[in-house]
Amino acid sequence: MKKKILIILDNIRSAYNVGAIFRTADSLGKVCLIYVCGISPTPENIKVLKTSLGAENSVFWTYFATLDKALNQARGKGYHLYILEQTNKAVKYNKIKFPSKCAIVVGNEIDGVNLIKTRNILSIEIPMYGTKKSLNVEVATAILIYQIYNSWEIT
Repeated sequence: MKKKILIILDNIRSAYNVGAIFRTADSLGKVCLIYVCGISPTPENIKVLKTSLGAENSVFWTYFATLDKALNQARGKGYHLYILEQTNKAVKYNKIKFPSKCAIVVGNEIDGVNLIKTRNILSIEIPMYGTKKSLNVEVATAILIYQIYNSWEIT
């Protein structure tokens, strides 16, 4: 079975972050694809294009009006779903044995992921040791997808 990482963008407000996530997804080759949801800007947005540097042409992506539709599509394609979000039940990102088809839901930096719509999905967190308790969404996404990819390489 081919290994795939699906990144689901839940109402990411910053077009620059969306573009940077596309560029990061491209860095892993054909392993990553992206579902853009809700108010998240799509690659037609000039700010997305500015930071993606053409990665929108090499990363398969689809737009969904709602997170629910994207989650249903991912489940239907056999993806195991995870949320990148700090919650009281979140598991550290380096403690997970990731399956060959992972979907990672990331949300905007103000509200995070819609936890009501994703209540039955395991939350994953990147531990924070400094005074700031969160990372930029693109940086956190990059750390997690590389963790997933590297965990596949050593198994």
